[in-house]
Amino acid sequence: TKALQGFSELTRFEFSDPDLIQIRPAPFGGALSLKTLIIRDTPLNKLDESYFVELGNLESLELPRNNISLLGENAFRPLVSLTSLSLADNAISLIDKDTFKSLINLKNLNLDNNQIKLIRPDTFSNFFLNLLSVKSNEVGRVSQTAFSNFCSVKIFFEGNPIDDFLAYTFNGTCRHVRVDLNLVDEYYTVPELYDLYNNQPNLIAY
Repeated sequence: TKALQGFSELTRFEFSDPDLIQIRPAPFGGALSLKTLIIRDTPLNKLDESYFVELGNLESLELPRNNISLLGENAFRPLVSLTSLSLADNAISLIDKDTFKSLINLKNLNLDNNQIKLIRPDTFSNFFLNLLSVKSNEVGRVSQTAFSNFCSVKIFFEGNPIDDFLAYTFNGTCRHVRVDLNLVDEYYTVPELYDLYNNQPNLIAY
C-alpha cells in the first residue's frame, strides 16, 4: 500500500520512527508533487531503488541519523530532479562511481559523520556541485581519479585521517574549487593547493 496515496499535492514530508527497520516498495508513490523528503532517527540500514519510485519531482532528500550502511545498486535512480542529498550521521563505509551517477542535477551532497575510508576512482567524476562535505569520516586515501572532470565551489575534508593527496588529484577539477583540508585552517583554490604542496611536500604524494 502506498502510504501517501491521495496526497498528490503534498510538497514536504518528514518522518521519524525508532522502530522502522525496512520500507515497503513505493511508499511515497501517491505524493507526486513531493519536493522535500526527510527520514531521520530510525534504525533503517539499507536504501533501495524501490523506496523512491514515483519521486521524480523530489528536489531535497535528507536521511540524517539513521543506521544506513548499505546503498543498493541504483538506489537513487528514480530521483532525476534531486539537487540536495544528505546522508550525514549514518554508517556508510563504501561509495563508488555508481553510487550517485544517476543524480544528474545534484548540487549539494553531505556525507558527514559516516565510516568512509576510501574515495574510489571516479566516485565524483563529472559532478558539478556547490558543496561536497565528507567531514568526520575515516578517509585515509583519495584515488587520484576520484575527482576527474569535477567542479564544486567548496569541498570539506575536515576530520579525516588523510595526511596526503596523490599528485594531480585535483588536476581535473575546475580552478575555483575551494578545498577545506583537515590539515589547514583555510580554504585553498586548486592553483593555491599546488602552491601549498610546493611549500609543504608532506601534503602530497608523487
